[in-house]
Amino acid sequence: MGYAAAAAGHPGVTGRLEVRYRVAVPLGQPLRLGARLIDVLGIRGSISLASDPDSSLVEAEGRFLALRRERATRLFGGDSTD
Repeated sequence: MGYAAAAAGHPGVTGRLEVRYRVAVPLGQPLRLGARLIDVLGIRGSISLASDPDSSLVEAEGRFLALRRERATRLFGGDSTD
């Protein structure tokens, strides 16, 4: 979810992360991870089976704290939006 925030041009660090496990996540199965921007620093994410991407196993919502570009570069290196 942090990568989604950075890719949207809003690099930051996790301020709050809420994770809800809807069902057990099976071992050894390919998974699909998704995340989308809610607002400038809010992200929703999900995990599903690659074979059934419409059925969420796990849902998450996070709020990220904005960083100044120079601080993001020190923490993450290079261009923080990559």
